[in-house]
Amino acid sequence: MKLKKTMLTLAMAATVATSAVAMPVAYAANPTTAITATTADTEQNKDTAANKVWVVDKEAYDEDYIAPDGYTRNEWIKCETCRQYFYYNPDGDNYYTDNGDHFYGGHIDPHTGETCTLKYVPTFSEENYKVHHDAVGHYEEIQVDQNTLTMQIGETATLKATITPEAETNTVKWSSDNTAVASVDDHGVVTAASEGTATITATSPNGAVVTVAVTVTEKKFQSKFTDVPADAYYADSVKWAEQNGVAAGTSETTFSPDQTCTRGQIATFMYRAYGNKVVVEDKTPFTDIADDAYYANAVKWAFKNGVTAGTSATTFSPDDSCTRAQVVQFLWNEAGNPEPKNVKTAFTDVSEDAWYAKAVAWAAENDITAGTSETTFSPNQTCTRAQIVTLLYNDFIR
Repeated sequence: MKLKKTMLTLAMAATVATSAVAMPVAYAANPTTAITATTADTEQNKDTAANKVWVVDKEAYDEDYIAPDGYTRNEWIKCETCRQYFYYNPDGDNYYTDNGDHFYGGHIDPHTGETCTLKYVPTFSEENYKVHHDAVGHYEEIQVDQNTLTMQIGETATLKATITPEAETNTVKWSSDNTAVASVDDHGVVTAASEGTATITATSPNGAVVTVAVTVTEKKFQSKFTDVPADAYYADSVKWAEQNGVAAGTSETTFSPDQTCTRGQIATFMYRAYGNKVVVEDKTPFTDIADDAYYANAVKWAFKNGVTAGTSATTFSPDDSCTRAQVVQFLWNEAGNPEPKNVKTAFTDVSEDAWYAKAVAWAAENDITAGTSETTFSPNQTCTRAQIVTLLYNDFIR
């Protein structure tokens, strides 16, 4: 007898005891309507990290179920007695289970193992039942080798981005939200331009992003001298002298701050600080200054500008140690011999009629020197390299 085709209601389908029905593993336990394919995999958006993005390699799709007998199953009925599903075989114009049980031919009730006795008219559905295939894809992830970057103005740094999995087009797009502070080129090279902060963004071909926080600070000069402690009284003076080319070290890594300074060295330091390093063609009367000596041009400058008259009419004595009195006299002469407010100072070892008295008074008034103690200047003490650059620095910044 031909089955009358009626629509299976959702409510009726909900009554099916799925736990007791032996269903093919490819199907849902209780199909009621056709399953519509979606373009996104069920895993998409579960991982919401900004540096990951879901990439669909193959779109989701539905297809008609093809039974073991080779027929496409796109119609089904359900036995209301044993709750089994039967799929339509158009050739036989009948319904079968996947194991070949004939609906009308006395199919077996899986609960009892006996031939099922029909109690209800089986329900038929014209809804196509299809097998759903989720989209196939993967997460594309981008990472950088540094998430924060601190730089000084003028410095460059290279960021390296890694994309997983590696793709044929493994191109990273770089950008900066504040190019006035830090810019980045197509290869991830960051250039610090001014003080402030910027965010560098690396974007993968499919849109995964990762950011790098960049902080740019003022450029700080780093001294190369290992024998100048950061907390030494002369540390800033040595840095100034080194940075401005006033004084070089005694080696690549040493300044030798306690080494006695010679007259030739002091003339050279002052020439570099005040003389703009111009070449002086004038001759001097000093017979002890060789033309190829490193201090030759400095002594010419000092003699021409009245900084020194030498140790005699014909000698400068470039290798002699220089005393503290001689140094402040040189500085005072370079300044144009300004009159101090008071020749008398707190230094008990500097008499008012000493040839260097006005120079010491001027230096004390202008905070170029504080003496070797509150009451002594030690005029005859030889001047060290640390002391001379400190005196020069104090005079230069006053």
